Amino acid sequence: MRTSLLRFALVLCLFMSVMAAVSASAGQLTWPVNTSPSDVSVQKTPDGDRIVATGADYEYVSAPGEPMIPFRIVRMLLGPGETVVDLDVEAGPERVVATAVNPLRAPHTPDAGSAASLTSAGAGSYPKAHAVFLGVGHLHGFTIASFAVYPARVQDGSLVVNEALTLQVTTGPDVS
Repeated sequence: MRTSLLRFALVLCLFMSVMAAVSASAGQLTWPVNTSPSDVSVQKTPDGDRIVATGADYEYVSAPGEPMIPFRIVRMLLGPGETVVDLDVEAGPERVVATAVNPLRAPHTPDAGSAASLTSAGAGSYPKAHAVFLGVGHLHGFTIASFAVYPARVQDGSLVVNEALTLQVTTGPDVS
């Protein structure tokens, strides 16, 4: 009986030590990104549809040949010695803003006069993910994680907007 109790106490102490180490080396951060569907619109042009978002905090995908979709940059301050281990996005309901959308694509060369449009509305969605981890930077000993968040997407030829996206970032020790 006494040996069993001693083993139980030892296992319990070991378990608590492991849990303390895990909680000290991993964290969870959340960040809400709210977008009104009225902030995103489509401007028809002869070369394709320009997707426009109101507000100064939007950027546009500019990779050659990719559809030009507005996104936001979200930055999070991480604890000392931490980095991003995982990113999950909890997406709210999607609202259709426009149908039969044929978004402009970024030109293939910097001196191209106009961007070629998609040849068809196409199936699937672009971008595939609601958010992408871009990387970390350091400033005065602090780590800053950056994410591209896409509240607007082209899905099966329709422009849809997620009114509420919540970034769920898991952090852990930076072993680099």
